[in-house]
Amino acid sequence: MGVLLVTASLSPTITETTLRSLFPHLLTSTSSENLLLCTRLLGQRLECQYSISFQWEDLTKRVTRLECKMDWITPLLRVLGNIQDVARCLENALITPFNLIGELQPGSE
Repeated sequence: MGVLLVTASLSPTITETTLRSLFPHLLTSTSSENLLLCTRLLGQRLECQYSISFQWEDLTKRVTRLECKMDWITPLLRVLGNIQDVARCLENALITPFNLIGELQPGSE
């Protein structure tokens, strides 16, 4: 069995589309705290660490497992300055631990 780990840095910029796609709960909220978070995030460039792990079977030479990981917490903490605001952003975010984005149907992960 072989394993290959690839790491990279991604630098997404938070736009209105990003807010609508990942953090719609912040935009639709009547909470002044959530609206302030939107203002603080808009236009910010996040420096995210990303890794992809490929595992393959030597005999068949086929990938048998693929894992993707992206750290959202550290870059959001750098921008927002405290873990409470990061938690508020991620609490109802439309992103899974597997980095799937959008509204997901139950069992589709």
